[in-house]
Amino acid sequence: MQLSPMIRSYATRLALLGPVFVLLLVWLLTAYRAGGYEAHNWLPLALLVAFAGFVVAALRAYQQPPSRPVLVVLGLFFFYVLWMALSTFWAIGPALAWEEAARAGLYLVFFALAVTYVGRSGGASGCRVILPLAALVIVALASARIGAGSTLGTDFFLARRFAFPITYPNGAGSFYLLLVWPLLWMAADARGHLWARAVCLGSVPVLIQLGLLTQSRGAAVALACSAVIYFVLTPARLRSLVFLAVPAILVALSFTPLTSYYAEGAGTVPRTVALLWLAGSWIVVAVAGALLGLAERRVTIARPVRVAVSLVVVVALLGGAVFGVFALQDRVGDLSTWGTGIVDRFVSDEGSDESGGIGESRFGDMGGNGRWRLWATAWYGFQESPFIGNGAGSYPYLNELRRVTHATNARQAHSIELDALNETGIVGLVFLLGTFGMALGVALAPRFRSWWELLRRRRALFLAPEDAGGHHSVGTADQAWVIALMAAFLFWFIQASVDWTWHFPGVTLGTLLLLAFALSASAPNTAAAKRPPRSRRLSGLLFRVGLGVASLAVLVGAAMPYLSMQYQNIALAKMSRDTHAALADSSTALSLFPVSAEPLLVRSDVYRAAATNAIGIAEPVERAYQVASGLALSLVAAERAIERDEASGLVHQIAGRATLDLLAAHDPSIFHDKRTERWDGLAEVSPATDPAALEHSVRTLAATDSEAEAANQILALTSEGLVARATAHLRASQERNPTEPSVIRLLEALED
Repeated sequence: MQLSPMIRSYATRLALLGPVFVLLLVWLLTAYRAGGYEAHNWLPLALLVAFAGFVVAALRAYQQPPSRPVLVVLGLFFFYVLWMALSTFWAIGPALAWEEAARAGLYLVFFALAVTYVGRSGGASGCRVILPLAALVIVALASARIGAGSTLGTDFFLARRFAFPITYPNGAGSFYLLLVWPLLWMAADARGHLWARAVCLGSVPVLIQLGLLTQSRGAAVALACSAVIYFVLTPARLRSLVFLAVPAILVALSFTPLTSYYAEGAGTVPRTVALLWLAGSWIVVAVAGALLGLAERRVTIARPVRVAVSLVVVVALLGGAVFGVFALQDRVGDLSTWGTGIVDRFVSDEGSDESGGIGESRFGDMGGNGRWRLWATAWYGFQESPFIGNGAGSYPYLNELRRVTHATNARQAHSIELDALNETGIVGLVFLLGTFGMALGVALAPRFRSWWELLRRRRALFLAPEDAGGHHSVGTADQAWVIALMAAFLFWFIQASVDWTWHFPGVTLGTLLLLAFALSASAPNTAAAKRPPRSRRLSGLLFRVGLGVASLAVLVGAAMPYLSMQYQNIALAKMSRDTHAALADSSTALSLFPVSAEPLLVRSDVYRAAATNAIGIAEPVERAYQVASGLALSLVAAERAIERDEASGLVHQIAGRATLDLLAAHDPSIFHDKRTERWDGLAEVSPATDPAALEHSVRTLAATDSEAEAANQILALTSEGLVARATAHLRASQERNPTEPSVIRLLEALED
């Protein structure tokens, strides 16, 4: 009988943590689906999150909405997503704009659910269970992946850089380092359980070491910048510094062995080196964390000592910066000359070859990997349409148009700000930065209020919030917790400013979850009861309607491309054995996502497969008719795909290739290459000898009468007409993608 209150307490706590645990699970599932970058990886999870959001809004499955400041953050985010969705009407590529808006909508609904349920789970107390568990899962899966084979394989090392699970090394670096500051403070926070503090501290060096294996310079710089922000803002500098000391020592000792995978080659260094360092560091630091937790129960540090040490830490940071400047000057000589060389190297294409640099760590290379050109392309796009942008997802088109080498195959500008400027213009950037800026202001407001009170009372800024006097809803420990979370958020944002981590839900969803924890701790909805009932009802109604509308929009916006993809895959699977069923599936795919060219390109493949199947027909005339019908209809489908994605050089190229296939079947003496070998000899019997039979063959195969009519018109063309048509498509492709080598070769062959 005495256990029942305890059981009820744990059951209540579990019920409160349940939704947050589900959100954590969604984040990790997205991360381990190759980072969730490709649409087929994140669309199913978007449907799940949107459905949950719609149910929550419809049933009002929450006790109270977020606080007013958080509602403002959500409102700004909502308008950013809405602006992205509206950009579909003027976007260069409407299908990509649609998918980008759906992805941003996933972020919005996930964030709205997080701020709703995190506040009810107890904020920091909920994290004491959630984040250590996440850290253990991340460390365990990374260690298991490293130890999967007898040697480190290229399946999870990309150009000697650890890319698991995001499949992009810089994204993996951001994923591993995201939890460093929250875990550090949870280890240092005396309110936590001893075992949880040990787990958190043991995970800190391992996550940093995994970051070293990714060789991500952007993640390293962002971590260093966020460290400065953390120690400047936190009211618990001494405590954080003490708990950081042991992990820092282990990371420093492991730097050379772990960077050897890049310096010497991932396949030449045994996997046991990484595994021993990861496992050994976790054990040593976890034990050290437990000992520190036990020791602090017997040690009390007086306030003057805390103030003095905080002052020493700040002075040490400044002194270290000054010393570093002089040390750098001694090493490189004139700093202005050195700085100019760094800028020149960054602006140039140097450092873009990831396969080079054997014998050296990547962290010493200051090359920009072609980022300057990517940023210049985004800036060019912004200048073309500064106010409303070129539409979400427009960067790949601009990159193909302006790149100087075919190897620069970037799909984003590698900068969240420049991406927003190019794709959504000044309006979109204002909404995006307004969202983040407002979130920062809300989260850091208690800390700044404490500083203001200290200044008013002419007391040292290094004192704890309680020492400032007055009433403080957020005390020292909670402020330190919020600073740790915001340091993690700023780490992500700094790296996102020089990379494309925004587009990886496996990284961004985790960041939004941490931001929700920060906002719940900084702006709890404690003032709701003091507001007039009418005001409370209005806030609740706005939140409920906004969540419902956003969730429904994401549900529809994600379902259309996702279901279309499924039908496209079914059509491709059927096309070799059941042409008409495959065509029906491609038609369904097109009706589900009519703004996309992909269903029509799939239909083009289905028709070409029908022509390939017809090669096996023994009767020559019938074979010629069937092949000609399939190839002509394939060209019709490709040309109709151009109508939906006119700016794509690839779609024009596909149409050009389809024209050349038909030309080779009609007269291989005019054009012939390896791809068209299958059609050789089929022109010996001209389909024009019986136009009625040919027209019947086309209409029998075609999915629609309009396609059949267009195909018959194409079959009426002469060889010269087909050459002109192919040349027109290929030149249109070259105009949109001037560096594509296959198009250049085809045009040269036609000219010869």
